Amino acid sequence: MALNRALDSLSADLVTRSQQLTQLDGAIGLRARQLAEFYEIEVAADTLATLVATHDQRKAEWESLALAKAAELEQRLEARQRAWEAQAAEARAAWEASKRHWLEAFEQEQSVKDLVTRNEVLQRDLHEATDKVRDIALKAIEGASGAAALARVSEIALQHAKAREG
Repeated sequence: MALNRALDSLSADLVTRSQQLTQLDGAIGLRARQLAEFYEIEVAADTLATLVATHDQRKAEWESLALAKAAELEQRLEARQRAWEAQAAEARAAWEASKRHWLEAFEQEQSVKDLVTRNEVLQRDLHEATDKVRDIALKAIEGASGAAALARVSEIALQHAKAREG
């Protein structure tokens, strides 16, 4: 019986130890799962930190690129605006030159019309003066012819009178 007791005691001790081992094994499994979760959290945190760093880097690159593009677009816009202003100034100058040209042409046309009108008046006055001079010349010629004829008739009459007296 002593052996049975010893075996029972040993068996009870083994059962207790087995229960303790099972509890320890459960605790180790729990710790292993906790460590695995902790490791996954650390990996996730490292991954998140890497993603955040990559995001920050890409954000900085994008902002730099956006600023460069904005500066480039602003320069292009300013260049286009300067070109447009230059074209507008050229168009304005061309319009002013064209306006001056047309005003000068209009003034020249008016001057030509005035000169034509004045020439017509002078031509009419010249024609009238020529007609008057012709009339005066004809009258002078007629008068001279009449005077010459009168002088000739007077001379003939004097010759007849002398011939009768003599």
